[in-house]
Amino acid sequence: MRSWDLFLEVTSAKQSTALMNLRKMAHFDITVVPHNSLNFSRGIISAADLLNVTTGEILENMQDQKVCGVRRITIRRDEQVLITKHLFDA
Repeated sequence: MRSWDLFLEVTSAKQSTALMNLRKMAHFDITVVPHNSLNFSRGIISAADLLNVTTGEILENMQDQKVCGVRRITIRRDEQVLITKHLFDA
């Protein structure tokens, strides 16, 4: 790679934490940062119980699971936008 970046894959949170705390490797100063897109996944939640809960409230309650965004799926029917029970992480 032209940038001299090194990508490492870890198998546990413990390994990830250890790498994130590194500041030197051999005699080189290093910076360790998580990749901005490879370390994330998206998912959909379908729950009728969440129909009347705001996305902000859902996000607040899921931040301990490192959810960084929530969007509600909407549909258009007869010129009206209707909310659904389906949510996905943005």
